[in-house]
Amino acid sequence: MNIAVIQDQAVFKYDNKYYRKSLTEFDKYLKLCDHLFYCCSIKSIGSSLALEMKLIDLSRVTIIELKKERLFVSKINKNIIQNIIFNVDLVFVKMPSLSLGRYALHLLQKEQIKYVTEVVGCAFDVFWYYGLKGKILALPNYLVAWYYIKKSKSVIYVTNRFLQKRYPTKGLCLSCSNVRIDVVDNILNRNSYQQGDVLKIGTISPVDRTFRGQITVLKAMNLLKGRGIIVKYFLVGGGRSDRLQKIASALSIQDQVFFLGELTHDKVISFLDTIDAYVHPSKAEGLPRALIEAMSRGRLAIGAKTGGIPELLPSEYIFEKGDYRKLSNIVEHLSVQDFETQGRANYLVSQQYRMSILDDKRVNFINKIMRL
Repeated sequence: MNIAVIQDQAVFKYDNKYYRKSLTEFDKYLKLCDHLFYCCSIKSIGSSLALEMKLIDLSRVTIIELKKERLFVSKINKNIIQNIIFNVDLVFVKMPSLSLGRYALHLLQKEQIKYVTEVVGCAFDVFWYYGLKGKILALPNYLVAWYYIKKSKSVIYVTNRFLQKRYPTKGLCLSCSNVRIDVVDNILNRNSYQQGDVLKIGTISPVDRTFRGQITVLKAMNLLKGRGIIVKYFLVGGGRSDRLQKIASALSIQDQVFFLGELTHDKVISFLDTIDAYVHPSKAEGLPRALIEAMSRGRLAIGAKTGGIPELLPSEYIFEKGDYRKLSNIVEHLSVQDFETQGRANYLVSQQYRMSILDDKRVNFINKIMRL
């Protein structure tokens, strides 16, 4: 069986070879087919960055370049999408996507071709936190996604409840995260935090996007410092850190904040083993990979009430978006026992996202679709 995937995210290119930070995205589709046609935009990179990424094996994957578009679909992209969907057995379309995904679903639903709509995030939230232009586009983006997901005959949601509630469908549906973790050795009882230690917390997310919410953590740290509690904050993620550095300096906590830049997946896992707690303060999410990976390492985790995060963590470790006061109170009242108890609970929750479990769910769902 041949499968095509149509989506907005980029694949990186260097010296006529293609790369991604992680290959789990490709692995999950290759479990379902003989050959994968991956339709995406292309971003050129240098040799040094290519060395830090994973090389895509093209023996069973064909990369098909689509021009990156925001609102309207060019004739070139239309022709590419039309050509590919009529020559494969099954098409996956990732939503939200105001241009490419919308056009692909319109065509697929019109032509009665077998397809799956993958809902990986909230169409409204994706735009709302991107300034005035984003706020103007947020509602149309939401309505487009709602309309096409409602009409979809087969839908996979990455959350258990959140996205299903916002974007209901009349078709077959499956809850199956696109976060797939490897089975790891027994990491329980590795929490070394002791009373009186300087708490080390971390966040994995691009540092140049305001909706990612790292400023919430910085403001919480300022409050904690005023109460005599010193916290060290380690930020992993690409993008310019100038904005957050200025905020940290203005709050007089610059010596407590460390920008580590973008790390490979292997280094991310190693990083998670060096911190005491993981904080995910983002204001827009589907089901965050970084949070689940932190949980899989037995880390105590705290998150904003965003997307599928409340499906992963107990309410006492959840704060409203941007509520740095609540975050500071959660951190202030953590006990040594919390790190062990919640770390163990998080590890057990993360095991629901093991590759083998999710792959089986996805295979069974696709087999059902192909029999219809």
